[in-house]
Amino acid sequence: MKYFYLFITLIFFASCANKEILKKANYKLENNDTFLIINPINDPVNLIDIFTYELEKKGYKHTLAHPKIKMKEEKLVKSSQGSGFFISKDGLIATNQHVVDGFTFLNIKTNSNNNFVAEVLYEDKRSDIAILSPTNKYTTSYWFDLNKQEPKIGEEISVIGYPLSQVLGTDIRITKGIVSSKNGIKGDLKQFQISAAIQPGNSGGPIINNSFDVLGIATSRLSDKYLFKYLDIIPQNINFGVKSTKIVSFLNEHNFIVKKKSQIRTLDDALEATVLINNTPSSQMVKKMNVEKIAKYKIIYEYKYYWEFDSISYLSIKLFNQDGDELIQVKYSGDSISSPSSIARETFLLIFDSL
Repeated sequence: MKYFYLFITLIFFASCANKEILKKANYKLENNDTFLIINPINDPVNLIDIFTYELEKKGYKHTLAHPKIKMKEEKLVKSSQGSGFFISKDGLIATNQHVVDGFTFLNIKTNSNNNFVAEVLYEDKRSDIAILSPTNKYTTSYWFDLNKQEPKIGEEISVIGYPLSQVLGTDIRITKGIVSSKNGIKGDLKQFQISAAIQPGNSGGPIINNSFDVLGIATSRLSDKYLFKYLDIIPQNINFGVKSTKIVSFLNEHNFIVKKKSQIRTLDDALEATVLINNTPSSQMVKKMNVEKIAKYKIIYEYKYYWEFDSISYLSIKLFNQDGDELIQVKYSGDSISSPSSIARETFLLIFDSL
């Protein structure tokens, strides 16, 4: 009897699977066509290997938007999100360099759910500062003034950002504390120490005083795991930020001067001036990447994988031309006893089989 139920269960799961072509425009692939695959940061079963193999088997040349991701031994990014904040009326954004490291275009979301794509304008790895600019004209009513003085010990501060968004969601959050020291680890003059709690995802967010001026960028915290392993202690509220004076100097080096004073008067205004930065590829980002003109076609894909069942419940693959126009979208949905690699291969080949 148990084998009968198992048989029925397998039939049920197989019948729930569905592959379909959601959209199709006229296009014709040639033997010398090149593809840019915009692979996601989070690719737990490395579908990128399957897609590149199928392209190579068909004789097509390809490049990867994020080549490091293909190597499993390199853990490039655990979280694909960080924080940032407006520093000018025309939407210039300050954040940490490590938030944008390796990317040219990023997705931006404001607290009021305005979404746009920004380009990395300047970055300095040594100071861990990056400046982003909207790729299209953008105007904001709220931006922060940068404090041009050194932080004062004991000064009350607040940290605004989007911590642990994969767990807590993409709601903006705030923590409070004080300036604990004017300098960072081992007297680092570029940073200062704060007691306000920060988590992964807070990186790049503003550290502000009670006047809503930015004192710095939330950057890092002492590692509990490291200190417990080597010193047998667990640190409490030891966090760090890059000083706003360093941001001002960085902007001056690039001949950028903020011409208008901030309009922030309330905490709600400050929340509107703080943004979520997401480096996961999107359709909008695909259109912006056409400035590189590095391939005739671009492929972007996303999926949901459940490791406990070794199963894919959703897979979407889109093909764009060089101008960013979507040509075809193929989708897999449902539950299946098929392996993730089989699902990915069959869905991917729909792009070619539909010609």
